[in-house]
Formats: sequence, C-alpha cells, structure tokens
Amino acid sequence: MRQGDPSAAISAFKRAVEVDPKFTRASLELVLVYMTSGQSEPALDALRKAVESDPKQLVTRKAYAFALASLRRWDAAIDAWREALKMDPDDAEANSRLGALLMQQKRYGEALPYVETGAKNDKSPAAQYRLGSAYLQAGQIERDQGRGTMSGTNLPTPT
Repeated sequence: MRQGDPSAAISAFKRAVEVDPKFTRASLELVLVYMTSGQSEPALDALRKAVESDPKQLVTRKAYAFALASLRRWDAAIDAWREALKMDPDDAEANSRLGALLMQQKRYGEALPYVETGAKNDKSPAAQYRLGSAYLQAGQIERDQGRGTMSGTNLPTPT
C-alpha cells in the first residue's frame, strides 16, 4: 500500500469516476487532492464534470461554487451559487455564501435577501451576525443614496 501519495490517489479517484461518473464521493475526493496539491484547474475541471454528469446533485454544485470562491473567482462563484439556489432556493449555506460574496463585493442591497433567507434557515450566531451586518450596510447605502428609510424597515433614516 502506498501512503501519502497524491499522484496515486488522483489515479485511483479518476478511475472510480470513470467507472461511475455519478460517484460523488470519489469526485469530491479527487477535487480535494487536486486542491491540496495546488492543482486548481484540474480540480475545477473535475467539479465541472461532476456537475455535468449529475446535474441534480446539489453537493457538487456547492463544492464548485466554494472552489471558485476559494480561488477568488468572484463573479464565477456568484453565478455558481445562484445555480445551486435554483435547485434549492431555501438552502441556508448557499444563501449565506452568496450573500457573503455579494457583501464582499459591496453589493449590499443585492446581498440582503440571500442573507435573510440564510439566517431564516440557520439560527447560528454567525448567520445572525451576517444578517445584522447586511442590514447595517444596506441601510448605510440607502441613506447615502437619500432614500430616507433603512433597508428592510419602514423606519426613517436617522439624521
């Protein structure tokens, strides 16, 4: 047995995926080995193939979006999270991650509905914190644009 051999692992996982392209676990393990060994393009290719071979598998779509974001391909990651949400519009992780990416891009108003949905379905402190931050940032943008009310409320903007 060969231990600690990424090349051998890649070969084995590739064979598994060739035999069964819908073998999600093998696809994700292949991607993990590629990513941890600094091979981002083959990792993205493997994820694209996994998505194409089983388009209804949400976990591979989410892994693809996450990989794109980790590689700082922001626009592609945003598009990939949106594709994942087409499959499950209430998915807390996909909504939260998309909202966080949009906030990172300073697209606060656009981020808010995703962060709200994520926080509705995820009661964790982190999700609630993101929601509070999104309300503050979206409200600040709206105040700056002179709309007169804070986002998500009918409250007048403090003067």
